[in-house]
Amino acid sequence: MRVTLVMLMLVSAAGSPAADRHSDLAAGQDCYRQGDFKRAVSHFRRALRVDGYDAELNYWMGRAYEGRGDAATPFGGGYNAKALIYLRRAVDLAPDHEEYRRELLDFLVYSAEVSPARLRLAADLVSRTSESDPEYPLMRRRLELAVKMASSPNARLDRLMLGVPRTIFGVMQR
Repeated sequence: MRVTLVMLMLVSAAGSPAADRHSDLAAGQDCYRQGDFKRAVSHFRRALRVDGYDAELNYWMGRAYEGRGDAATPFGGGYNAKALIYLRRAVDLAPDHEEYRRELLDFLVYSAEVSPARLRLAADLVSRTSESDPEYPLMRRRLELAVKMASSPNARLDRLMLGVPRTIFGVMQR
């Protein structure tokens, strides 16, 4: 009787990783919806320690970093780089999940004016999508618009203006 009680207490104290993952996911989503992206990231990070190959967790981690990057503008480059890693991983893990692809494409297209590399990633994402996919025509139109916007004189000026502080910073670091 005593051994059973002790074992039961140990098992309940340890908890199950799946339950921890689920509670961290739910807590992270709540923090995300409240705009507390820093806390959301910490919840998603804990959940990803349990299952790093979960597409949904990677998707939400990417969105949380995207939120942190938006809040830290114009100094959110590091957060945006992390957002890109997690959003791409979510799409790689679940390539047919429309919401994940849409979020990644939105992220890439939104930042394409200041990052030609992101425009190339968006083009790659569209090219990997089947033309029979119901989302394909919209994705294709969004890409075409992004290409047009990225080649505009204003976008070129924006890239130039963003490059000047980076160059100065790089020279000062030497």
